Amino acid sequence: MNRKEIQQLQHGLNIFTHKYLKGINRIVADGKMGASTRGRIRTCKYYLGYLGDPKINMIPNQEFLQRLWHPKSTKYSTSARIARGVKRRIKQRAEATKQLRSSLKATGVGRFDGVPVASWLIPYLQWARDNGWNGRLVSGWRDPAYSESLCYRICGAPRCPGRCAGRSSNHSGSAVPHGAVDVSDYDTFGRVIARCPLRPKIINTLGARDPVHFSVSGQ
Repeated sequence: MNRKEIQQLQHGLNIFTHKYLKGINRIVADGKMGASTRGRIRTCKYYLGYLGDPKINMIPNQEFLQRLWHPKSTKYSTSARIARGVKRRIKQRAEATKQLRSSLKATGVGRFDGVPVASWLIPYLQWARDNGWNGRLVSGWRDPAYSESLCYRICGAPRCPGRCAGRSSNHSGSAVPHGAVDVSDYDTFGRVIARCPLRPKIINTLGARDPVHFSVSGQ
């Protein structure tokens, strides 16, 4: 796909998540097939009812593009897939609503870009934005039960070594040094946040495995 085609894909991904899901921020439509875009393709395919290998699910073929724009049309999908996608989207919205309500009760949790995040990390995000980062906070604070549910979705277990920490995730922390952010435009964020004068520093040590993630431990 060329740059223009990737930008169109990114716009489509953003429209789908805005219309059918809850609590998921847009990705940057920069025309680059980076980790954020590949991850969002996988997310959208899951909520369109796809089954199969997650790596295969990152391939944006023509069938996927048609289903992305027409998620409820039997012209582009089977009734079973449509029903499966609808069921998953309903569950996601319910879980996101519960997550937001939990964040209002959690000590030390605030909001940035409308997303719950450990309050002590908000100055870092604002500093990054004021100094050249144009991305968005995609994920911040997560209720421990919600973090565990994500692991079950990824690997069918309460935690997935090297992939998903479950209830012990840094995302479930709200007091220094516990807490984490996942961001879009993560390359720029990484360069900018490295210059941030706030302490403790937040970093990414996972590299290509999870380039969007930043925390004190980097994991």
